[in-house]
Amino acid sequence: MDKFIINCLLTGYLLIGVISILISNVWYGGIHFFLLTGSLILVAYSYCAKCPSCQKTCGHPQIGVLRRLVPKRNQSRYQMNDYAGLVPFIFIGIILPQYWLWQNKVLFIIFWIFNVAVLIGIVTRLCGECKNKQCVLNRNVKQGKERQ
Repeated sequence: MDKFIINCLLTGYLLIGVISILISNVWYGGIHFFLLTGSLILVAYSYCAKCPSCQKTCGHPQIGVLRRLVPKRNQSRYQMNDYAGLVPFIFIGIILPQYWLWQNKVLFIIFWIFNVAVLIGIVTRLCGECKNKQCVLNRNVKQGKERQ
């Protein structure tokens, strides 16, 4: 149930960002939606394609679907370029919509409540169940045992 709620909130805050832009300008909203989709595919390639959990136990079904569109990568320690693949998503999904969200305070507040809830949920729930020993957020790696 936790995964379902976290993923609904994730989808919700991303859609709120898109909707806030669509209200102002349909073209900008459409462009934002496609950029957001592209950034999620980049996350699927740079981060998820190396994850062994992505095939069966992934806590993010939205990205799990996109993961099937990108080639599988060797499971190894994440490098700086893998983490860099998260930057466009953070910019497009969280930072970019702020201008339009600020114009609609209700959407702005809901966006940030959902966003903070997702971040807390990912770290406390999804990362606690993940089997990806290479991920820095994985809570299953035993204390004192170095990541391989």
